[in-house]
Amino acid sequence: AASYTNLGSLYGSMQRYEESEIYHKKAINILKDLKEIRKSLSDMSSLARVYINIGVLYTSLHRYDEAENYYRQALEIYIDLKESHRSFSYLPDLAVLYGYLGNLFSSKRRYDQAERYYKKSIALSEQIRESSDYSYDKLINLANSYSGMGNLYNSIGKYDKAEEYLKKAISLGEDIYKNIKIYIINEIIANSSNVLSNIFFRKNKLDQAKTYLNKSIKHTKILAKEDKDLKNMTLLAANYYFLGTLYADSNEKKTEKYMLESIRILEDLYAKSPDGRIFKKLIMICDDLAFYYESRGKHKKAENCRK
Repeated sequence: AASYTNLGSLYGSMQRYEESEIYHKKAINILKDLKEIRKSLSDMSSLARVYINIGVLYTSLHRYDEAENYYRQALEIYIDLKESHRSFSYLPDLAVLYGYLGNLFSSKRRYDQAERYYKKSIALSEQIRESSDYSYDKLINLANSYSGMGNLYNSIGKYDKAEEYLKKAISLGEDIYKNIKIYIINEIIANSSNVLSNIFFRKNKLDQAKTYLNKSIKHTKILAKEDKDLKNMTLLAANYYFLGTLYADSNEKKTEKYMLESIRILEDLYAKSPDGRIFKKLIMICDDLAFYYESRGKHKKAENCRK
């Protein structure tokens, strides 16, 4: 079962989702049989973790109802562990599960349920943080749940609450990153900083918007060194574009520099993978930069940009 689980996780990390699903389901079948025969704490915990893994897989594929089904099966096991075995060793995994349920319901725009699960995840993770079992790797879920809660409040227009939680995510993420260099922390900091920059822009706090955009760029560049995938590179391009627009009234050279960098990234992406969405973004930014040049009387540059 452990080998099947490891293979499922490996294929999931490689985005080979069909193979990941096959191996996770093989692990589930074995662990369900063992659970009935031995009824051991270890088998139950392992089964719950595989249910969570396959729930994450289905969430990635936007198969939300199937993901919810597996998450709830994992939740039933943890409730059973608490009541029948009086074991609390699973609490970090339960905190992670609550966070995943928050992500799931947020994706489905069921914000009341998402908020409830994020709160459960945060409360449990903060409890773990204050215990003797505290370690930096166990705080990753707390940073992730802070970020999820911040994104949720941003989605429903509660910007002050969004700012509060996003700042917590960034601060904790930076603290964790000083101690353990791990990919997901850069992702949390980069995404939270990007959303926070937009919030400050809405509030007309442009200096703070620039500060958090630069922070997002810094951590997205670290992500891109490890994986130049579409998500990382489009976020980096978007950040440079947004930063360029923030300097439009105060620093022409910076506006030009950042917009051209955004265009360069998108051109490289499009050359490697001709995607209509990338092309649309590229045309939009080129048009915006051309318009900016024209507003400054630089018609030749505007013409070249439109080519």
